[in-house]
Amino acid sequence: MAKTQEARIKKWEDRIRSANKVYKKWDERFDTSKLEDYYLGRQWYGISEDEAQKRYVINLFFSTIETNKPSLIFQNPQVRMSVKPAIADDLLSVSQERVQLCQDTVQSFIDDPDLGFVEETSLALHEAHFRFGVVEVGYTSDWIDNPNAGKPMLKEKPSDEAQSADEEDAAEPEGEAEIDSDGKPVMHPDRLIQSEQLFIKRIPADTFRVSMSSKNRHSQNDWSGYFEWHYVEDIKANPLYEKGARGLKASGTLLDELKEDGDNEEDREEKNGMVKVWKIWDHRSMTRKVIAEGHKKFLLEGVPYKFSPFAFLRLYPVLNSFYPCPAASQWLGPQDEINETRDAQRAHRQRFYRRFTRMKGAIDDHEMEKLETGGDGTCAISNVPNPIQEVPLAPMGGDVWSHLDASKQDFITVSGVSDDQRGVAGSETATQANIIDKRTQLSEASARSKVQAWLAEISRLMLMTIREDMALPFWIKRNVDIAAIEANQGSEVMRVATIWDEFSAEDLGTSDVEVSIDLSTMSPVAEEQERNAWNQILGLLTNPQLMMVLGLSPALLKKTLRLY
Repeated sequence: MAKTQEARIKKWEDRIRSANKVYKKWDERFDTSKLEDYYLGRQWYGISEDEAQKRYVINLFFSTIETNKPSLIFQNPQVRMSVKPAIADDLLSVSQERVQLCQDTVQSFIDDPDLGFVEETSLALHEAHFRFGVVEVGYTSDWIDNPNAGKPMLKEKPSDEAQSADEEDAAEPEGEAEIDSDGKPVMHPDRLIQSEQLFIKRIPADTFRVSMSSKNRHSQNDWSGYFEWHYVEDIKANPLYEKGARGLKASGTLLDELKEDGDNEEDREEKNGMVKVWKIWDHRSMTRKVIAEGHKKFLLEGVPYKFSPFAFLRLYPVLNSFYPCPAASQWLGPQDEINETRDAQRAHRQRFYRRFTRMKGAIDDHEMEKLETGGDGTCAISNVPNPIQEVPLAPMGGDVWSHLDASKQDFITVSGVSDDQRGVAGSETATQANIIDKRTQLSEASARSKVQAWLAEISRLMLMTIREDMALPFWIKRNVDIAAIEANQGSEVMRVATIWDEFSAEDLGTSDVEVSIDLSTMSPVAEEQERNAWNQILGLLTNPQLMMVLGLSPALLKKTLRLY
């Protein structure tokens, strides 16, 4: 059996090695580490660090990305859920009430600062400019030993026969036992859940892999997963890995791998005593595996799962490849050209100083000394007209300045972020500014729709995880209309008790729902656009003749509202 498990481990190591080659080829093609360096201002390659710090840098990478991010995620997004048509015809009112509860549940978790939803998604969005964004939705719990383990579960006694808590602890189990469908008594479990938690975690894109097939759709690949570095003692202390971690040691391939990656001695020392752990989701068997590199046993194997916990943000796809085209990869050429041009201008300015010549005997030495050491307005007596002549500087061609403007325009073209978006007036006329603004809105709307779908997928995974794994009751902030009469009665404590309520995963049902994100909550720009559209609608509603026409044709009214 041990040989069989060792053979399975080797098969997965070969698969991981092949996936690493595919990723490395993509990574080298787009030079993703270089893109991140450019954002941080390290934009002069091929020279020493000291020399690079002296060079001129106009970091348009930084300003472009920081201009993009607020228009995509600005605050906690607002989740919207609706009944799917398949269940809308059956028990409509019940379905809508349950869907509203699902929406309030997910929104309550998103608004919880301990979950870190905005922080994790914002980091993944940031990384999507250099690679791609990955967010994992998961569940974790703490367990305790059950003191009643191995004893039959008893049916609940009537309230008038209930004992006090102290008496129950001291008394032996009495009464009739619960019976399962096979006629056997139901036993208390060995362990009980003490606490549980939903979590959102950004997975660094450079640690995530898919199978060698590398197809565009994540679900069409044979497997996917990511690696993390853990201390060996932490792995052994994890009860999930208790059996598989026996004999686990620090990865035997650690030093060789770090040498191949070009890491220095400090990196090796930092990972001393650690092991590289791969967490793998096998899409073919729908089971999860955990492998420690260099270990001959699975830490975890054959654990079934119903859905993949990952949501991906890939802004620009590459055909027949899971890994996308990073947005910032198209900015390198213009950025380098701008830096080189500005550095040449600075070097020209610093290299040349004003110098003069004078005719011998045209001005006495003591008069010349006045000009050399005197301050502003110093006068000297000369013997001839114009005794001192300035030596002209070497001219700098006008093409250098025109190239700078062309390079900036190139960067704007490939990045899609204009000077006006950066807060710099770049348009000469109002008409030109209006045209640029319209085109900018189209570009932002396209990127925002991708982020919107990504956040909706994360929200859907949160709902599915809560339904599947949460066992303990949780408190949810209900979407109560605070303008209602009952919501305004009583003290503040009563109002809070009305808004917050306790539910369990069973209350959320199992029906599939449509999940979306309110676009107006993603950006103040989108909110302003929605407000302007609403004001226009209100203007239409005040036109009695137009309302008469729209009232006669519901189809015309729907089309008008949809256009706004």
